[in-house]
Amino acid sequence: MFDKHDKEGGVRPTTIKPSAVWRKKFQKALLAQPSEKSLGKDDLRSEKNKAFDLLDALSKSGALAFENVQLHIVILHTHCFDKSLLHTVTRDNVNPIEKVERTQLIIASVVHGEEPSKMVRPNQIARLEEFNADMLSLKE
Repeated sequence: MFDKHDKEGGVRPTTIKPSAVWRKKFQKALLAQPSEKSLGKDDLRSEKNKAFDLLDALSKSGALAFENVQLHIVILHTHCFDKSLLHTVTRDNVNPIEKVERTQLIIASVVHGEEPSKMVRPNQIARLEEFNADMLSLKE
């Protein structure tokens, strides 16, 4: 999808590297004072296992379906320009926001499996058509 619609090829993957030590804030009881604890690698693994054990117990090992739940996924990307941002804006007279918007339309189209025109507010379509007319009816 990106090969076909990302003309500049400015999208690069981005990796999240969380710190080795996390801080957990918790309350031992509902009315207790909040506490804080540092979690190392082994503690993080233990906490993750506790979370999955809780999900397993709540769903009775998958026998019960979760309804009305949301799953949040983080998708990161870096948008690179051939020249510095200032040079792109001042000398090339290119609006970088339009380029990033194009990238986000491509990503949203892939993630949601919809044409961008169906995901954009109707009052924004005319503005987007000015710079990204080919994007509003993406079809693989």
